Amino acid sequence: FPVTIKLNGLPGLGLPAEEPWAWHVYWMYALTIGPEAGVTRDELAQQLKKGGIDTRTFFCPMGAQPCFQTLPGFRPGPCPVADRLWRDGIYLPSSHGLKRDEVSRVAGAIRKLLKTRHG
Repeated sequence: FPVTIKLNGLPGLGLPAEEPWAWHVYWMYALTIGPEAGVTRDELAQQLKKGGIDTRTFFCPMGAQPCFQTLPGFRPGPCPVADRLWRDGIYLPSSHGLKRDEVSRVAGAIRKLLKTRHG
């Protein structure tokens, strides 16, 4: 996928996984932003927004949604992986209608921001 190639190797970015036996459909293009990126998910989203690029956060874990907390049988408990993914996850623009130059613009904006953080 073109955006994966353009973002591959940037520190702190967790990219969608591809395996020889499984092909990703990229219904949504999801990244995780680790501390090595030198920027938080929210800082990245704010900088992209300034450049006219919309993003979305990962879905809120079910156990953190108030509507589920009132249902019979709900049991609160730690969900560290879901909480970390919600905190660090971001969806980039995705559509079958995105053109290559639009994909390049999104990837270029991310590369530029992370390179300024890493010199």
